[in-house]
Amino acid sequence: MKEKKHPCPDCRMCQWCSDDRCRLCLKSGTGCRKKLSMAEQIALYEELNCVPCRAQAKNRLHHPDKRIK
Repeated sequence: MKEKKHPCPDCRMCQWCSDDRCRLCLKSGTGCRKKLSMAEQIALYEELNCVPCRAQAKNRLHHPDKRIK
């Protein structure tokens, strides 16, 4: 995979798109988001998609008197 000419300053999850595709995707946004490092992208993904965390949250919703420690 070849490197991009330049990193997109507001890309949060680089998919190695062409510059034209980046412009189409980012057109709707303000373009002022901070670019995340690979580690930050992984942490954000895990935060949003953490299966054990979701199970705990679901358990709390169905059994609010039972706290998971």
